[in-house]
Amino acid sequence: MQKTEEAREKLAREEESPGSDFFMGIFLMGFGAVVSYVAWSWPRPQGMTSAPGLFPFFLGVSLVLMSFALFVGAIRKRAHLDLKKHVRDSLASEDTKPTLLALSTILIYMIVLLNLLSFELSTFIYLAGALYIFWKQRLYKILIVAASATALYSFVFKFFFKLMLPGAGM
Repeated sequence: MQKTEEAREKLAREEESPGSDFFMGIFLMGFGAVVSYVAWSWPRPQGMTSAPGLFPFFLGVSLVLMSFALFVGAIRKRAHLDLKKHVRDSLASEDTKPTLLALSTILIYMIVLLNLLSFELSTFIYLAGALYIFWKQRLYKILIVAASATALYSFVFKFFFKLMLPGAGM
């Protein structure tokens, strides 16, 4: 009985991540503030209740409040006292490389590909690359899934939602 309680306590200690909470609290407070600011600047055709940015504004404010609570919890666990150790531990983590790779592929898609190519070609290249990195299947399966998903996205957004797609082909 005592061994199971010790194992639970050890697991709880290992799962605590005050350093990650500290950094994510700061990042999410900034992100929530930006979302709130942008939503507040949207037009208000007939007052605040008709503003399309009302819901995103409240989401941004709630994100700031929740991430502030996360940040305060990390401060209470003294995460700010040993930031070097927390950064070193998070960089050595096995989840860091795939996370950074995923973020970089998304940024390349949004910043580079969509500004140079049409939506369809950019999306196909992005999906094929992301699937190749994260989905260990044969290349022909990856290309089929990427082409099918791209065609589906393009068809649905153009014909059902009647939206112009981003990309250099606009």
